[in-house]
Amino acid sequence: MDVGQVSILALVQGLTEFLPVSSSGHLVVLQHFFGITEPQLFLDIVLHVGTLGAVVLFLRKEILKSLQLPFKDLSTPYNPLYVLVALIPTGIIGLFLERKADVLFSSPSIVAVMLIITGTLLLLPKFLRFSNNPRITFLKAFLIGVAQGIAVTPGISRSGITIVVGLLLGLRGEEAGRFSFLISVPAILGALFLELKKSVDFNSNIAVYVLGLVLAFLSGLFALNLLIWLIKKGSTTGNLQYFSPYCWGLGLCLLIFVR
Repeated sequence: MDVGQVSILALVQGLTEFLPVSSSGHLVVLQHFFGITEPQLFLDIVLHVGTLGAVVLFLRKEILKSLQLPFKDLSTPYNPLYVLVALIPTGIIGLFLERKADVLFSSPSIVAVMLIITGTLLLLPKFLRFSNNPRITFLKAFLIGVAQGIAVTPGISRSGITIVVGLLLGLRGEEAGRFSFLISVPAILGALFLELKKSVDFNSNIAVYVLGLVLAFLSGLFALNLLIWLIKKGSTTGNLQYFSPYCWGLGLCLLIFVR
């Protein structure tokens, strides 16, 4: 792959990993337009390392707090027990859907339909709320983890669906967002582990991959700050509905123009 393609993929990966518009969906579409038919495993690893670095830097205080909290303190979503409960369904569902990767990650039509579904999900907190209790519970953490597992499907936004579920269950916007990003750290690590288990063919200039890593890191950090700023302004609704028209428009364009 050339510098231009890697740069575009890195910027898109960083922005869409955390904005509620589906990074995997965008990468499937871009690889389709670039004519890339073989999995770019080493590049995927590099870009994931970049976005992982962004979220770790952004959540450094929350991560340290999570590591230092006693397990019996259940008043905060940063308790590692809540993170663990969320990861159980994420891992089970993610491993099941990963076996379907050849089908899911090769079809722009599937991405299109899932983007339209994502756009619709982002509207829900504006009209629905199943709980007025803003405190995290094990059940809430589990359901958010289920949502994160489902988001393995390209076109379903991981950040979007997890924040939406958190808001519907009563969490406030910033808390739902930060919990979503916190549980994304082990999820991204899991994705890295799965890719490292596969045969990785590294046959390109290392400088190209370093550029991709840096661009994914910087764009990811920008996206994290932007989304937290938006959902803080939205409080109980998260302002995620602003991304709905984009998801619908992109999904419809893919259905109409891409075969």
